[in-house]
Amino acid sequence: MSANAWPRLWLAGCGYVARRLLQRPPPPGLADTMLAHARHPHVGLSALAAPCIAWDLDEDTPPSNAPDLDGASVVYSIAPGGDGDRDLRLARWLAAVRGRPSRLVYLGTTGVYGDRAGAVCDELTPPAPTQARSRRRVDAERQLTQWCAARGTELTILRLPAIYGPDRLPLERLRRGDPVPDRAPPGFRIHVDDLVDAVLAALVPAAPPGTYLVLDDSALSLPEWFDLVAGLAGLARPPRLAPDEAARRLPAAMRSFYAEDRRLDDRRSRAQLGLTPRYADPADGVRASLAEMGVDAAH
Repeated sequence: MSANAWPRLWLAGCGYVARRLLQRPPPPGLADTMLAHARHPHVGLSALAAPCIAWDLDEDTPPSNAPDLDGASVVYSIAPGGDGDRDLRLARWLAAVRGRPSRLVYLGTTGVYGDRAGAVCDELTPPAPTQARSRRRVDAERQLTQWCAARGTELTILRLPAIYGPDRLPLERLRRGDPVPDRAPPGFRIHVDDLVDAVLAALVPAAPPGTYLVLDDSALSLPEWFDLVAGLAGLARPPRLAPDEAARRLPAAMRSFYAEDRRLDDRRSRAQLGLTPRYADPADGVRASLAEMGVDAAH
């Protein structure tokens, strides 16, 4: 295959990011070849010109039409489910698919780094997850590394922070007046369109495989992020909770997302994949998201 030749593209999972990817004009050679599968194929997915296989990865029996991936590129965006430290959904998927894909891009998480007490992590920092969901993500990376190595498939892992974009802003929480902690470690985010750019860059046959971070230029803490969205959406800033009160009143799931303190350095990723986020400033990304949602941003 030449450096400019594109194979078929399979999307394992049809969630927020995959559907955004399907809305893009396909790169040369990918027209009419974008295929997908999901647990519950959405009504209207056919409007995006993507045939879709129904596949529930929480069930042990694979579909009779499990895909043949021979020569294809794959974007795997299915989050682990259940409990424990293993990604059983991925294990079932790997056991069922056929063929040898040429390249696989996995959408992972920066949560694999765990709590570093403010230390800087980059693509070469070994994972040290402190939460069960992040340990499942490390297991997914391990499974894919072994599976791809055995087949000669090029593997690219994109470690991602929080993803935001149209219909992925905390507007309902702000309208309800839900509180946030008054202090939290720096947080990291990426606009969905910048993430799609990174996925497409990683799919280019000449792109070097490996592990990459995909981030914007900010490091807003959780309360700073909510204040930014509130200000641009013309909503009241959320009330603040002191640490002990936040520990009592905030949902455990929310607390887990600001319990870990780490910094992230993505300079190597940007250089190797040629990434320049269009929404390096999250204020620009929030404005664009609100505009797409038909909400006038405040100035």
